Amino acid sequence: MKVYFYILFLLFCFASCSTKDPNGIYQSSRDNIIDVKDKIHEIYTEDHPLGSMTLPIVADDYLVVGDYLATDMKMSIYDIEHFKYIKSFGPYGPGPYEYSIFGSMSWNKFTKELLVFDSGKLLLYSYNIDSILNEVDYNPTIKMELDTLQFPLDYNFINDSIAYGAFIAVDGINKFHKLTGYINVNTGKFEIFKYKHPEIKRTLFGTAVYPDGNIFAEIHDSRDLISIFDLDGNLIHNIYGPQWSKDDLCCYWGGLFTKDYLIAAYEGNIYEEHKFPTKLFVFNHNGDYLATIETGYRIYRFCYDSKHNRIIFCFDDTIQLGYLNLDEVLK
Repeated sequence: MKVYFYILFLLFCFASCSTKDPNGIYQSSRDNIIDVKDKIHEIYTEDHPLGSMTLPIVADDYLVVGDYLATDMKMSIYDIEHFKYIKSFGPYGPGPYEYSIFGSMSWNKFTKELLVFDSGKLLLYSYNIDSILNEVDYNPTIKMELDTLQFPLDYNFINDSIAYGAFIAVDGINKFHKLTGYINVNTGKFEIFKYKHPEIKRTLFGTAVYPDGNIFAEIHDSRDLISIFDLDGNLIHNIYGPQWSKDDLCCYWGGLFTKDYLIAAYEGNIYEEHKFPTKLFVFNHNGDYLATIETGYRIYRFCYDSKHNRIIFCFDDTIQLGYLNLDEVLK
């Protein structure tokens, strides 16, 4: 009888060990909390009110904010130094160069293009910032006419033509799934990463890329999981958090790389409570947990201002825009 129970014990141990991910980093707690609510600097928008669902992006000397709910102009430009409102552009509507559904934005620092995706018309527009600011009747050019079955959702450029990110693949009526990889915006050719987590059939995620470190991250909306790859699509690490499960669990809400960190917005079951996350998890580039930044405000989207080493937030809260100097909280 003792031998029988001993064998069962060994089998249990073997099964437990065999399910461990050899590329996994397992984190059981993330309790180094830094409260920064009093360090969030508000960017005042009274002169030009924004909606509650907005998207920020840094384009060299400017902050561009896209407004998903705007019924006039979909994008606004601010001076990055003092956040002074300058101009709005990108009209909403069915006509040429008007947006039916504002989708996403990306700044190509190599070609100085602001690329904006209309997910209703499946058109990728290219803007020149100087032309927006100085030409009264300026219209963008059409960079790409995209396929109805596969198109980019969020993406970041590593050179003048290649952008890494997440892509939507439509596989039926009202059915779609996300893929990761890269696109050549000059040719329209997609390359999709082959790796798929063996315990996840379908998931949603955000992405981040750090070309200087040759790394790319898949930041899962519906799992306590971040996957880090090299730029060839080879898995480096899966980072499993305390709430990891192969079943749906709303966790992350986007992320980004800085020169030192991987930063991701996190709340857990945010959809159950009908709110957006207020905290950011901070990891090093290897995926090791370092700290939790508690902003005290509901974060809708955020971006990184590398020139000033700060995070710029779009909030769905008592303030709409704000920023955090990372030098003040991460030493």
